[in-house]
Amino acid sequence: MVNGNVNNLRSHMHSFKYNMHRQWYFSACLVNIIAFRFNK
Repeated sequence: MVNGNVNNLRSHMHSFKYNMHRQWYFSACLVNIIAFRFNK
């Protein structure tokens, strides 16, 4: 039971980290696009 909970928590943290990374990547792309528009 405890082992299953730890496994569940670990996979949850992994998906959370993945979502944060994807969000950061998306924000960086958005900033780059805006900067590119302003540079033109």
